Amino acid sequence: IVRVQGVGTVVSFSHFEHDLKALTSFTEDIRGRGMVPGSRILEATTLPAPEAVAKALRVSPGTPVDRLRRLRLANSSPVGIHEAYLLHGEVGLTSLNENASLYQLLEGRGIVLTAATESLEAVAATPDEAMLLQLREGAPLLQVVRTTFGRRPGEQVDQPIEYVVAKYRPDLYRYTVSLHRNA
Repeated sequence: IVRVQGVGTVVSFSHFEHDLKALTSFTEDIRGRGMVPGSRILEATTLPAPEAVAKALRVSPGTPVDRLRRLRLANSSPVGIHEAYLLHGEVGLTSLNENASLYQLLEGRGIVLTAATESLEAVAATPDEAMLLQLREGAPLLQVVRTTFGRRPGEQVDQPIEYVVAKYRPDLYRYTVSLHRNA
């Protein structure tokens, strides 16, 4: 537990090492660290796919998609914000509860998750993000944009399943990748 000026007393974690070779859900990742994962649903709605979402999911802009925005927790402390997009009806938004693993729900519907592409960059916290993550406005965040691929029942070829923009507290997350030199 540490005191942060302007924020108050907060629970301090060491960095969460995240190996970029493994496709895991937030829930699996936090449980693997011996912590209790959780979330608070901030928004669950259906909307026309914005252009970036449509491109990632390989659908036409305006196609109905479900957006799930959640505050992600580790041992009840906020560590990130996830904004996930899926084709409308892929997972029933009304069947979601606070601590549901989206990957478990997808797999329960027969979807086999196989791979993902991710990009990472630093962004500044908006006022809303800063309040949710208990940071100051404009504080740096680690933004991870992921497109997850898999096969729906009866499909033989991997297709985009999920597009997510995740923003994490950079004082908690560290991503690691192994590089090899080709000779």
